[in-house]
Amino acid sequence: MNGGRGRNCQSESKSSDLIERFAQKHRLRIGRDDCNDAIVFGRQGDISDFGDGVRLIVSLWGHGSFSRTRAARVRKAITEKLGERISGSLGGYEATFAFDPTDERASRFFLSALRIKPKRRTTPAMLKHLSQMRARAKTKKTSPARPFQTPETAASVSGGVQQRGGGL
Repeated sequence: MNGGRGRNCQSESKSSDLIERFAQKHRLRIGRDDCNDAIVFGRQGDISDFGDGVRLIVSLWGHGSFSRTRAARVRKAITEKLGERISGSLGGYEATFAFDPTDERASRFFLSALRIKPKRRTTPAMLKHLSQMRARAKTKKTSPARPFQTPETAASVSGGVQQRGGGL
């Protein structure tokens, strides 16, 4: 499995209401895959629309060698019936599940298993602070540069050269 990133793009590419509502509810970023389908990317897999208008599909995939952590997550999803298993085995570390996005328990599990974090919340005070920081950074870039002072150039200004460190 490659996490859906190299899928066959023969199907119609249409925006999914279901994944957009799910992403809005959980404050997630929606990206687009190679087929221009809406998808939520995670570090351990991704979430996309199953296509029936009721379920979402989760692709848990691994990078490189076998991972016991990912295998434990797949095993837990299978044993606790957190979604309908489409592919993957009890001992494997890559699997695909279809789940109902209204099931909070399954949603929270898959978001944590895929290591998907919500977008940060911003307050008006935080936005004001960020704009002030951006303005300060711009004024620093436009101000004339001061020459960098090394210990030798600073010592010549103060009058004497001080030797640093001891010798053997």
